[in-house]
Amino acid sequence: MSTAALAAPLLTGTMWEDLVAELGVGVLLLHEHGGVRAAGGTAAGLAEVPSELAVLAAQVLRTGCTATVPLMVCGGARWVEVYPVRLRRERLALVLLRPVDRDVWQGKGLLDPLTGLPNRVLLIDRLGHALAGARTKKHRVTLVLVRVSGLGAASASDGDRLLAQAASRVRTGLPEDTTVARYAGATFAVVADHPEDTGGPLAGRVATLAATPVRTGWATSDGGDSVPDLIGRAQHRLTT
Repeated sequence: MSTAALAAPLLTGTMWEDLVAELGVGVLLLHEHGGVRAAGGTAAGLAEVPSELAVLAAQVLRTGCTATVPLMVCGGARWVEVYPVRLRRERLALVLLRPVDRDVWQGKGLLDPLTGLPNRVLLIDRLGHALAGARTKKHRVTLVLVRVSGLGAASASDGDRLLAQAASRVRTGLPEDTTVARYAGATFAVVADHPEDTGGPLAGRVATLAATPVRTGWATSDGGDSVPDLIGRAQHRLTT
């Protein structure tokens, strides 16, 4: 049975809502602007769609790709799965919200095997928490993306070693409450809270600690940005 066929009864009756409630998951159908077309299960009482989820749904509909990320939704941490669907001639994002056990964050598959750092899934989760903390505690959070240069000319084993060493030096040189994570390829990321108005000093500190040629791109927020928007600003600075 297609995804659209499963979702359709959610719009017309209570049988599908009762089934979703028994499964313990939340179901949302969102349009491209983040508005709710239908909701069920643990998402039935969702008063407002978080901005991070609205942005993610728009990206999924724009690209046609699926996405799975951890977000704070419906009063707790959830695995958020977003799928592009077409229902009654309308393009919608089908969102499944699954509960997350606390120990899952420490579990297998959430650490990068090369560097031993948190992987991108954990990075996104921690960045989301950092932005929420910035909003409530009135400080700033900076994301620094760090791309190790020159790996293309090295062998695969040498490139892996250089990346792991740079990441290790950054990790050991920063305070324990700073997140250092593998982002993608030759790029890792740093997330830190600070009182300053700019993340420039942090980016400079990271580049110094890496002790190898790197490019950095950073973005600072008072908590008003979504996770994708903050990452996008840091990526833009990294590549320009």
